[in-house]
Amino acid sequence: MKAHLLFQDRDLDLNAGVPPQSDALVNDLRLSVVFDAMAAGDAVIAKIVPHVVLDTLIDEDAIRYRQEIVAESLGQEELIRELYSLASDAIEAERKSYLHGGFRSPGSIVFEAVGVLKLLLGTLMRLRTISEARKDQATSRGLRVLFETLSRELDDAFFDKLHGYLHELSRTRMLFTAKLGLGNKAIDYVLRKPLPPEGNWLARAFAPRPEGYTYRLSERDEAGARALSDIRDRALNRAADALGQGRDHVLAFLNALRNELAFYIGAINLHARLVELGLPTCLPEMRSPDDHQYSAEGLYDVALALASGESVVGNDIDATGQRQTVIVTGANQGGKSTCLRSIGLSFVMGQSGLFMGATALRTGVVTGVFTHFKREEDRGLESGKFDEELRRMSDLVDHLHPHAVVLFNESFAATNEREGSEVSREIIEGLLDSHVRVFYVTHQYGFAHRFFEAHQDTALFLRPERLGTGERTFRMQPGEPLTTSYGQDLYRHIFGQDLPAWGVMITQAA
Repeated sequence: MKAHLLFQDRDLDLNAGVPPQSDALVNDLRLSVVFDAMAAGDAVIAKIVPHVVLDTLIDEDAIRYRQEIVAESLGQEELIRELYSLASDAIEAERKSYLHGGFRSPGSIVFEAVGVLKLLLGTLMRLRTISEARKDQATSRGLRVLFETLSRELDDAFFDKLHGYLHELSRTRMLFTAKLGLGNKAIDYVLRKPLPPEGNWLARAFAPRPEGYTYRLSERDEAGARALSDIRDRALNRAADALGQGRDHVLAFLNALRNELAFYIGAINLHARLVELGLPTCLPEMRSPDDHQYSAEGLYDVALALASGESVVGNDIDATGQRQTVIVTGANQGGKSTCLRSIGLSFVMGQSGLFMGATALRTGVVTGVFTHFKREEDRGLESGKFDEELRRMSDLVDHLHPHAVVLFNESFAATNEREGSEVSREIIEGLLDSHVRVFYVTHQYGFAHRFFEAHQDTALFLRPERLGTGERTFRMQPGEPLTTSYGQDLYRHIFGQDLPAWGVMITQAA
């Protein structure tokens, strides 16, 4: 049996490494805040979620397959939590009941396997009951196939056979046969099922004992006990192999079911947190990688909302038609970096099959999500800040493929304006020529202005909205890059008055 709730054709592989540059992605987009909200203190979910979210899907149908299960999970929270609890409780009970590892004889394997299967029998029967009730009601392909598989494989015949095997193998006495081989040594040990007794209990009580040879071992015969144990283990060898495989198969299925459901429990937990904050969510429409358009309504930074515990401002971004690159300029504290993180989160969350923080979003699938954000000065003084930025960019380029996306946040600002602008322009144009998508937040007016003059028809230029009073709304609006950073707003905020004219200031100083 296979769960196949995350992928249509394979199980989740926790041994697979995360994609390159994942550490930077988690740090720059504050994904750890999202992961913590999804885990809600559950260690299994905390382990599973980063693997699933960071390993973004690049096939539109695979994304829709997972989105269907997410949508059904949000509508059937009680069902998903019950399935997760059933698998988790069974695994934990098995772990606590038996010792693992080291050499085990066939007899001990049979004893342990029988005990484990008895322990898991109730879980399997409950899973069958749920599947029978839900298989015709499931709306997602993943849950429908899971329920149909469980209903088909965990049928009455399966449970009848399992009950019978466990009953026979739980007997204190066992019947087996053997042949005499070379040197009168026993060979071909075969465990036999005892014949059912003939007649009723009264006839059996007065029936003559069958003829046969009996040997009773002395209680103090240690060597004989070891020899008898060896004979018993040989007889149980095949049964031990079969039972061990059966036990491992059931446990492997329950582990896979628990691990894959952990992602959907995380989605339920995250959705509940965002609903508490009064924030909207949506499942994005993911299109072909060739489609580099990006259209979002009410897009907000999920990590910021979770960290602050408050509702946050959303943005409408319309990078459609010919405008498929986004450049964001403007003064500090206007919401530019927050907007960029919300875009990055939309790709990562959307392509893992999750909902995202927006009322609607439509874009093409990307082959990888990468970030190049400004970093603090190297305290080890091994290199300058500009050298560090170039080195990170070189490492990042090695992992890029066509239709990937790179998010730049105030990159290459550690050198002078002219040099930084030229480096930015050449890198961005090179990426665009390689069919890599770019979202760029910058203070470099020289770069932004030149790029606007050359690409105003093929790029969307945004800047923070500023009211007439100088107040920031933290919303982005389309607009040409400006030469000013509105330093007078900062002066007014600190000193509580408008910035006087320079001439007045000089006069006062005199």
